[in-house]
Amino acid sequence: PDQGFLPFARTFARKVAEAGVGVVSGAAEGVDRACHWGALDVGAETWAFLGSALDALDPAQARLLPHFLERGGVYFSELPPGVRASTTTFPRRNRLIAGASDAVLVMRAGQGSGALYTADAAQAQGRPVFALPGDVWQPAAAGCNALLADGRARACTSAEAICAVVGVHPVRAVPAGRDSGWCRRARAPARWC
Repeated sequence: PDQGFLPFARTFARKVAEAGVGVVSGAAEGVDRACHWGALDVGAETWAFLGSALDALDPAQARLLPHFLERGGVYFSELPPGVRASTTTFPRRNRLIAGASDAVLVMRAGQGSGALYTADAAQAQGRPVFALPGDVWQPAAAGCNALLADGRARACTSAEAICAVVGVHPVRAVPAGRDSGWCRRARAPARWC
């Protein structure tokens, strides 16, 4: 993965979460986790849809789980106990990520990235799809650039743009943890990969 991109992804997710928008992803190492942590940094809502049963987590997800739950994150799985992650379970669960979102943003995706399955599912479900443009020489951006070139996604270059798409106005949002009449969205509107 493109390690230099992870701080940017975390900050981007934090900005969206501060506006009252939840973050939905798959808890994969790399950009997914950076975005989950960005939401958790500000006590915001974040959901992780897994490609395994809850009792069959891979070691990295098992280490993350207690910290994730302790800080308010939620893990979901549609799989029955004992089912381990496989090349078939990940693409199938990506439709749930898209379905739980008001809009899908693919932040970083190589040519064979699972995030592209999420973008396809979002498109089939009628959800808006966005991609963060990347340098053409960067293999980790090839999937995003292909989504944009094919017209399957619109370009997104700021957290404010995602907020506008889902109808959240960052300047009116109340920071997490404060009581007010502000109603935070029950469904998280963005997906980052």
